[in-house]
Amino acid sequence: MAAMNCPRCGKLFMKIRASVCAECEKKEEAQFQELRAYIEEEPLSNISELSEATGVPAKRILRYIREGRLQVSEGLMGSLRCSKCGEPVIEGNFCSTCSEKMAQKLAGALDKQTPSTKKGSGFHTR
Repeated sequence: MAAMNCPRCGKLFMKIRASVCAECEKKEEAQFQELRAYIEEEPLSNISELSEATGVPAKRILRYIREGRLQVSEGLMGSLRCSKCGEPVIEGNFCSTCSEKMAQKLAGALDKQTPSTKKGSGFHTR
């Protein structure tokens, strides 16, 4: 737990889970609910239209999508791109192909680095 200044209002707060103070977190949650309600009414809206109508910055809308808090509708399709290959994604940072490749590489690297789990290796005593 660390004390820090809220990046939105400058108020000093103890960072536990949120990156903003409790007051700004409440305001942000209210904006999120307004955003969701607007999307339900206007599902074909794009990010700039959503931002203009609700006052929620486009960067924050993209963050909500990456976090999986918002589902990508037709109006938002193509707003998010894979951080590795640039293909469209519906949530998160990577497309399914890149995610799968990275998982395979990680699994392979872990297999190479854990010789103690293989038969005949590990510590020996006399």
